[in-house]
Amino acid sequence: MALTVMVTGLSATSGVREKMIPKTNGKLRRLGIPTAADRAVQAVLKLVLEPIFEADFKPCSYGFRPRRRAEDAIAEIHFLGSPARNYEWVFEADIKACFDEIDHTALMERVRRRIGDKRVLHLVKAFLRAGILGEDGLVVLARRSVLDAVREIADSALVTADSSCPVGER
Repeated sequence: MALTVMVTGLSATSGVREKMIPKTNGKLRRLGIPTAADRAVQAVLKLVLEPIFEADFKPCSYGFRPRRRAEDAIAEIHFLGSPARNYEWVFEADIKACFDEIDHTALMERVRRRIGDKRVLHLVKAFLRAGILGEDGLVVLARRSVLDAVREIADSALVTADSSCPVGER
C-alpha cells in the first residue's frame, strides 16, 4: 500500500491520535500515534529522504540519526573531556516541542531545495497538514513560527556561533 501511494501519488493522511504520557518530572509529553497505513507511508518517505538529508549533518550531531545513540554522544563527551583532549565545555540544546511547533512553510521551503519529486513533496506536505486528533476528540493544528522558537532559545540560553562541534570537526 505504501508503495502504491508513492507511485500513484494518492494520499489520504489521517493525522495522528494524541496520547499524553507522563514524564518523570510530572509534566506530560504528547505522543502522536499514526494509523498503520500512514506509518507505512512514513517509513517509505524515511527511506527516500533520510540519505539525502543525512549528508548535511556534522559528525558530532547525534539527535535522531541512524546508527547514533545517546550513549555514543556521552562516550564522545567523555573522550573530549579527557586529559588528552582537555575540552572544558559541553553545549546541549533542545527546542521545546520543536516537532509540534515548527513552521511548516519554512520547513517545506528547505525540503524543496533538496527534493524535486512533486509526489514526495505532496506527501510531506499532506503529513504536515494532517493535524492531531486530540484525546478530547478535537483536531488540532499545532504550529509556531521558527522565529518564535528561536526567541525561546535566545531567552533561555547564551548561544555562541559555531560552538556545536569540537574545533577539529568544523
